[in-house]
Amino acid sequence: MRAAIRAMNAYFQRDRADRIRALRDEAERRPEGLGRHLLAVAFWEEGNLDEAFRLAEPLLQETPQNFDLLLICLTFHLKYDNEQQIDAYARRLAVARSPGKLLRTGTVVLNIILFPFRLLGLRPRSHDYADVLDSWSQWAREYVKENSSVQNGA
Repeated sequence: MRAAIRAMNAYFQRDRADRIRALRDEAERRPEGLGRHLLAVAFWEEGNLDEAFRLAEPLLQETPQNFDLLLICLTFHLKYDNEQQIDAYARRLAVARSPGKLLRTGTVVLNIILFPFRLLGLRPRSHDYADVLDSWSQWAREYVKENSSVQNGA
């Protein structure tokens, strides 16, 4: 539990370099913990798809339906235009459960607890991140639907 809290604390560092350094330290300290997963997500968020993929692919073997890891692998293959892998990961992402709803629920709870900060205009970034995840989920479903009809028509 303490390791998960350390990993989450590292993930929410404001400074990018501090965030990556703290996540790397946590991933090295506890390779089986949450640190590697959050480090992959942090790399993905900053656009470093090669590093994100390097971390995400082996983690995906442990949790094959993990939405974040599937998304990282999909965007990596989109970057390199690997159509066969794009199709495979899009199909998996289309049926994986997007954590967007859970993030929005957490945001509602945080907004209630941190109401004074909300009045100051501070808004948790998890709401925006939930929108991004849901957009990717929708994209994957549409991709699969479109490519299934193309394959059936061919």
